Amino acid sequence: MEYYLVRFILWLRKTDIGLALLLGFASLFVLNLITANSPPSSPTANLLWRIMAPVYRAGFEIGRLIFGDERSATAHHHLYLVALMGSLASVLSLAVFWYLLIRIYRVFRPKGMASDGAFHQ
Repeated sequence: MEYYLVRFILWLRKTDIGLALLLGFASLFVLNLITANSPPSSPTANLLWRIMAPVYRAGFEIGRLIFGDERSATAHHHLYLVALMGSLASVLSLAVFWYLLIRIYRVFRPKGMASDGAFHQ
């Protein structure tokens, strides 16, 4: 099983979109670790909250539209899906950020660097 996961990760990083998704998941993991290990009143936690909370909230609201209102009696079992939609929105926003950075890097890198290992053509 671990072998297939490694092959999948190596396959994903061959494309710009796959690499951006991997970096998006890794960024969300690191940002969550930073948030969990910093005090709630610290400037770091405040900055991360201001950056990531609107994106999570937008995904959460989209999830509520798709899966129903979590306050109703029949939709209480969909609440975890609504929260996952918020996390998915966070990952996608970070992936878009990384994709733009990768594309900007490709535009401005020196012409002699045809391949530099992590970014394949």
